[in-house]
Parts: sequence; C-alpha cells; structure tokens
Amino acid sequence: MSPPILITGCAKSGTTLLFRLFHAFKGLTPLYGDRGDSEVDFHRLISKTRNNPKRTFIGKRLGGCVFSGALGNAPLEAQVADLRAGGVRCVNIIRDGRDVVTSDRNYVPHARWVASMKHRALFPDLIVAEVRYEDLVQDADAVQTVLGAALGLTAKALFSEFPAFLPAAAKKRPRGSSDAYLLRPIDTASIRARPERSGATNAFRHQLQLAGYTGWDAGHWGFVLPKK
Repeated sequence: MSPPILITGCAKSGTTLLFRLFHAFKGLTPLYGDRGDSEVDFHRLISKTRNNPKRTFIGKRLGGCVFSGALGNAPLEAQVADLRAGGVRCVNIIRDGRDVVTSDRNYVPHARWVASMKHRALFPDLIVAEVRYEDLVQDADAVQTVLGAALGLTAKALFSEFPAFLPAAAKKRPRGSSDAYLLRPIDTASIRARPERSGATNAFRHQLQLAGYTGWDAGHWGFVLPKK
C-alpha cells in the first residue's frame, strides 16, 4: 500500500499553492472536497488508500486539523492517532507569522498561527517533509527536488512552470475563489507585503524565533530570511 500524503499548515501559509504544485509529480491522485475546493477530510484519504492500495492519494487538510490551528486536547489526540494508524505522510508548510496574520484582511488570528507552530514540536513524527513558504516562492524547483527525494516521487514538470502543468480539472474554479488566486504564477510579492499588525504576544515572538524568522523588533519587521 502506498501511504497517502496530506498537505498541512496554518491558513494563509501556502497550503493551497503547495497542494496544486504536487500535480507536477508523477503517479499521484489528488483528492478535492465536495465543493470542488482543495480541502478534504484526511479520513477520506485513508479510506481511499485502503480501497485502492496501488494508488497514491494526496489532499490538503481541512481547517480544523493538526498543524492548522488551535484544537482541544481530545480531538487533537484523536486526529494524531488516526493519522498514525493510517500511515499518512504529512508535508507541512510554514510561513513567517507576520505575513500570515496580515494576509487576506487579517483572516488568521495570532493565536491560530502559534497553535499550528506548536504542533510541529509536539508531533514531529507525522511530518515527512517541511517547506518554508519563503523558500518555495524564491526557489520552487529546489524545493521540488527536496520533496521528491523525501517522498520517493518523480517529477513530470517543474514547480516553476506552474500553472502550465495543471490538468483541466484542477483549473476549474470552486465557489468563492478566483482565477487570479488559483492560477497566478509563483512570485515573491507576498513576502513582507504588509505592515505588521498589533496584537503579537510573547508566544508569537517566541515561535518566530524558534522557526528561524529572526530580527524581531516590535517597532518594525526587521525580517531576515533564515539560513538554509
């Protein structure tokens, strides 16, 4: 049986982009949600894999999933147990929290990003590979090489060629989305794109430092990309 792949990460960290980039690998069967969007219940990934053991399924996590944000202890422990039992390989993506919380009209609260980052330290065994959004948009093909090696996948197109390699079905626009959002080429315009917003806690600053997003200064961004 080929273990399924689940794209995880906090909202506004690049999960949708990363999921769609995986169309550049051979031999994967992407799963989409009921509305045609990219979010699926990971239990569906597990079920599909058990019924079709020769296929490798890949999907993107729902919002209320480990590595995505705050969860109560009971549902968190249940999810982790199910992921382990199902042999799910998580590919986690992280992004500078200051960009996350200022993206899309401040959609993500500081606490959600902090919780998603804490999960990485609690359940590292679930993560087969982790991607920095900043690395992905600056050198997509290098990230693709690392992911291919970690997951045993072979490329059929380059990440940097996105969205040219997407099949027709993946170009269909789900309700509430736009072509500009789903089909725009990879660029670095979303790094340090907006001023930092108030509300950052010590826990938020601490997670920035733990993840290697250095140069924190309460008065300005002071952003320095971590060394590879």
